[in-house]
Amino acid sequence: MKKRISILFLLLLTMTTVSFADVQKHVKLDNVKKTGERIVFDYFDICLKLTEDANDYIKVDVDIENTDEEKGILLFGRAYSEDELKKRQPKIKFHKDFSGSKGKRITDAYSPHIRNNIVYIEPGEKTDLLTMIFENKGGDGTLNLPVYMINYKEGRNSVPFEKNELVISKEEKVELVVEVEVKQEQGQELEQEQEKVDPNIVSEYNKLKAEYDTASFCNNEAHEPSLAEQKMEFQNKIDSLKEKINDEISAKTLLTGSSLYDEYDALKKSLDTLDLSKKESDCGEHGEPNVHSCWLCSSSLEQMYKSLDKIYQEIYSSHGQDREAKKEKYYYDVRGMYRCAQQREEWQHSEYKDKIEKFYNKTMEFYKK
Repeated sequence: MKKRISILFLLLLTMTTVSFADVQKHVKLDNVKKTGERIVFDYFDICLKLTEDANDYIKVDVDIENTDEEKGILLFGRAYSEDELKKRQPKIKFHKDFSGSKGKRITDAYSPHIRNNIVYIEPGEKTDLLTMIFENKGGDGTLNLPVYMINYKEGRNSVPFEKNELVISKEEKVELVVEVEVKQEQGQELEQEQEKVDPNIVSEYNKLKAEYDTASFCNNEAHEPSLAEQKMEFQNKIDSLKEKINDEISAKTLLTGSSLYDEYDALKKSLDTLDLSKKESDCGEHGEPNVHSCWLCSSSLEQMYKSLDKIYQEIYSSHGQDREAKKEKYYYDVRGMYRCAQQREEWQHSEYKDKIEKFYNKTMEFYKK
């Protein structure tokens, strides 16, 4: 029995694995019901067994059993060239019909692995290959296992069944994806189900819900504090309570699906339904807004611009008493149009704003003379 290699998958899972397999197998194990599985191939089986250790890690032992009674199995911890294999004792060589160019063939290595070893499994024998180690919340890991079948070539003058050469006749590339799920054991689950939601959290929730039911956020622009500030103050209370709930779930290490977790989750979902926009209304304490209304309101900004332009041209082209008469005639019209234009909702963004201001200012220059 070979010494088992332990591989910590906490780090190895961050590496990208390129699939190279002829066969890919998915295995799902958990710490309660399904702690082991045997995967059957033509001439070997892969056996997996899940155990928990004192350091709160989950271990999956991976064994390979050679089920053929005549042929052996090899796995390589690194890539070996044909020249290197021929120098070993017993000598290892490829069968003449094995794929690749003779003399240039290189073995595939199983991965992940720690040491550069060659694993040899005799007919009918079982070998401890390695141990996959997962953190206590579970996870998944991938093993690439190129398994080589070997025939034996005996020397002409050798003792019967003495293995002078190992001849690689076949390779089967297996990709093994192992998923480990950590489940709540029945005793722990019952213990959690007997626990109740923190009464302080329940009390705070009920108080906040009652406050929401009677809440009203004034949306009048004249209101102090502003609508955004009113709603932010209430939203902060909601967020604070949700944070307390999350802290309680973490402190009790509640698992998704347990009854106590579901109760806390229901409280959070209920908080998410508190729609503050539905509580907006005018408080009625700001009076009616002053709405501008004059005889010029029916005119557009474009019409006002053209009128101011026309008035300016008339005054500009007049002289003496005629100019004074026109200035007196249009004074209140010019002032009225400018005041009315300034109070329009579209004033600040209108293309006529600069034009109206231009002709208003130029016209008012006449009144300074």
